[in-house]
Order: sequence, then C-alpha cells, then structure tokens
Amino acid sequence: RILAALREEGKSVSTFFSAGKLAFHHNGSGHEADILIFGTRTPFRLKLELRHPWGRPLMHLLIMDSQIQILSFSEKRCYSGSLSEAGKFGILPEGMLSVQLWALVRGLPSVLPYSKAISVKGDQISLLDANSQEVEIIDFYPESDRPRRITFPMQGIRFILSGYERTSGILYATNTRLESLHAKNALALKLIQVVFNRAIPEPIFELHIPAGFKTISLKEAGR
Repeated sequence: RILAALREEGKSVSTFFSAGKLAFHHNGSGHEADILIFGTRTPFRLKLELRHPWGRPLMHLLIMDSQIQILSFSEKRCYSGSLSEAGKFGILPEGMLSVQLWALVRGLPSVLPYSKAISVKGDQISLLDANSQEVEIIDFYPESDRPRRITFPMQGIRFILSGYERTSGILYATNTRLESLHAKNALALKLIQVVFNRAIPEPIFELHIPAGFKTISLKEAGR
C-alpha cells in the first residue's frame, strides 16, 4: 500500500518549476547558489539555472533523457555528454539515474523497478532485484508513510528528505539532501517556491551559448 501510494504521488506531477537554494559541500568546504528549476516528466527534461546570491549567473544545466549540457559562465565553456559522463566529471554522483535526479529536484523518491519488497525492521522497506540484491532502501518517519531517507546501494548515494508540504494537493519535501556513501560530498536543495502541472514554454528547454564560449565534450574534459 505504501509503495503504491508513492508511485501514485509520483504520477501526480507532469511538469513543475521551482525556486530555491542549492548548497554543495565537499571535504569541509561549501558553496551556495540560488537555483531555478524547470522540469517535464514525459519527455524527461530538466533545466537548472544557478546564480550567485548577488545575481550573477554561475551555471546552467540542461538534461534531456540521458544527455546533459552544462554551461559554465566562470569557465566560458559549454560541456556536453551523457549523465554518466557528468558523474565522472564531478557534476553529479557517478552512476546517478535520471529518475533519481528527478526525485531530487521534485522532492519525492522514485520507486525503482524491483522483484520483491521486504521489511526487516520497523519503518523501513527494502526493494530487491531478481538476485535478492538491494536496489533501494526506504526509511520512513515513525508512524508515517513519508520517506525520511532513501538509500541506493548500487549507486552509492542516499537522499534525506524533510519539511514536507502540500501544494495544490501534491506532496513534496522542501529540503532534500543528496549524499555520497563513499565520499564526503553532499548536495542540499531547499525549495522555497514550487508550481506544479503548469505549461512550461518550450524555449525554456533551450541552452543559448554566448559568443566566445568554447564547446567541449564531457568525455574529453573528464580525462
């Protein structure tokens, strides 16, 4: 029942745009930026615009299906490649799936495909594949069906969600933290304003590369 409810909540959002704060932590140091996010579930598209708190543009990311473009204003470069290559370059955790990226910015975990669901302790559900390997572990707040922590052992990442709210009847976490299980890296996203299921103009999902910027593949940049 709980997994079915999560899937239904996931289906309730076809488009969204939001504004908030994004903080990146690496080995004790941190950076923060304002962020605008635009997304459509089908087809899968995400546009992330990061700005310095003073308003200067820092980076734009455009993800369409499994491909990504990264416009870095400080480097005057536009990187392009696959999501997996972005992971190797350090932009996103290596091996991160598009459904996990959607869950991060949407504020609700996606239920990955699984063969069996089990619960070996209270407030926790583990999803297993055909080889009985854990693909996803969902921890819930006590006496609640709201996810608190979602661990993906195969990708080596976990989400921590808090501050749940409902907007237009849609449940989402206002605070989502993405952590690496094997490194001291973390992303913290705080959603301040969210609008669901409104039409998003097609030009939003275009990346305009300024004159003088160099275009380079992520495969080459990661070497």
